Amino acid sequence: MTDATAPDAVLESTDGGRHFRVRGELGLRSARGLWQQGLQELASGPMTVDLEQVVRADSAGLAVLVAWTRESRTSGQPLSFVNIPAQLRNLALVCGVESLLSLGRPGDEAEAR
Repeated sequence: MTDATAPDAVLESTDGGRHFRVRGELGLRSARGLWQQGLQELASGPMTVDLEQVVRADSAGLAVLVAWTRESRTSGQPLSFVNIPAQLRNLALVCGVESLLSLGRPGDEAEAR
């Protein structure tokens, strides 16, 4: 069940440069906008995305990360995920995409390869 008080996820720069964070609920309502925004940012250069402030994620949100990873590999632009919440890591494991996202141990940085 979705918590009505959890805001939709947003992608925002944390330093005015190539470090970003996703904040809020990474789900169906926010997936399309995040997907497009992330692809635009990735076209501009490498990205590090901090996921620590993701309060909840579903398969649509996970699909956004997979799409960004696929674009990273196609374009040759490095993409790293950091501070991956346990719930998102477990969802990736259940969906069988943890190796695609190169998710390391909790606390590790995961880089799309």
